[in-house]
Amino acid sequence: MTVDVHLFPVGHCRNSAWLVESGRLFRQVHLPAMVAIIRHPDAGVILFDTGYGKPLLSAASLPARLYRTLLPFRWKEQDSIPYHLWNLGLSPEDITTIFLSHFHPD
Repeated sequence: MTVDVHLFPVGHCRNSAWLVESGRLFRQVHLPAMVAIIRHPDAGVILFDTGYGKPLLSAASLPARLYRTLLPFRWKEQDSIPYHLWNLGLSPEDITTIFLSHFHPD
């Protein structure tokens, strides 16, 4: 049985090195939002996490605006999950399971 795992960055945010790694307060670090696309012979195509996306760019809710202020992120179309799926010869319809490891926008 062969399981294929492909890791991709789906945007990134930046934050103070002090908060992330006890580094200097004003040095910024870039933190990629990683997702995995897993091809399993029995379970099908599994998406592990979802990264950033268009909805968070335009969401007008207070939590979304606060998130964008506290953790500014960058995302472009080439970071999108459909783009990465397409490069693997897949489409969003091929996904059988989505696994979320945490509950915040990336």
